[in-house]
Amino acid sequence: MQPGAVVHTTFSSDAIRERILPYYDLPDPVTCTFFKRGLNDTYLVSTRDRQFALRLYRSRWRTREAVAGEVEALLHLSSKGIPVAAPIARSDGELMTGLDAPEGPRWAVMFHWLKGDEPIYRNETHARIYGRLAAQLHIASDDLPSTVERTPLDLNYLLERPLESLRPALQSRPAMATRFDALVDRVRARMESAKDRLWDWGFCHGDLHCGNTRIDGQQFALFDFDCCGPGWRLFDLATYRWAARLRQYEGGAWRPFRESYLEVRPAAASTFELLPVFTILRHIWLQGYFAWNAVEDGMSFQTDGYFEHLVTFCEQVEAEQLHR
Repeated sequence: MQPGAVVHTTFSSDAIRERILPYYDLPDPVTCTFFKRGLNDTYLVSTRDRQFALRLYRSRWRTREAVAGEVEALLHLSSKGIPVAAPIARSDGELMTGLDAPEGPRWAVMFHWLKGDEPIYRNETHARIYGRLAAQLHIASDDLPSTVERTPLDLNYLLERPLESLRPALQSRPAMATRFDALVDRVRARMESAKDRLWDWGFCHGDLHCGNTRIDGQQFALFDFDCCGPGWRLFDLATYRWAARLRQYEGGAWRPFRESYLEVRPAAASTFELLPVFTILRHIWLQGYFAWNAVEDGMSFQTDGYFEHLVTFCEQVEAEQLHR
């Protein structure tokens, strides 16, 4: 088959059980079920008394080096007492398994399965616990080993690369493109003028919303670090606020989250003025990812209404929070 003829393969649960699970010391009986397709493919692996998440990374999305960087970061965080879904070693001590796919090499990692439920944005206690955990995560990662290699979550990652994917679809929508370009220009200008306030740079989860957290009793734990990397910590905080806004509970969720975060990292307050800019960047980044991945998931979502929501959402954040 010609290179590029296949963009994504969905391996059956039987294939995963036969080609990857034998590397692990798992007691029989073992079941494997395809659980979810997102940025990666996740399989639920179950034994008589334990469950695991087997993640198979996309070939176009993550290289071996990128996956290794995530694994090393998780091991460091776990060693510092941060509750995360840590990777599990194979019988031979290796943490990653290569799998040849028609689209190119893919890498698999087994993780502990987190028990519990997704936190609720409207639950103030949940928001406070999450804010404190986010701050603890940032502190614990301050001494991350220099060997951890991940793509920086910089302006190129958050804005320029997403624009490359979004702009082709906007060419046939000139009025929308004009609004969007003006918005982007204002975001760039604000980032440029705020360089002296963008000091809080370090390891980030990269996708810090409630969907990537579980609460069991009063114990929170984080998972899905697929988007992690060095970046402005404001991006993690903006992601939480962005997700709460989409659920129409921004103020109620953000206030307790913010307060508990600052109890642990009070110096970060000096950067919070820029949070709306990073909320906009979060929205553009995600929509840019969807546009980039249309080659795998299809482009039917790219309607006039979709782009209207993209631009309007960002303009509303700007008007409500930046022009006060």
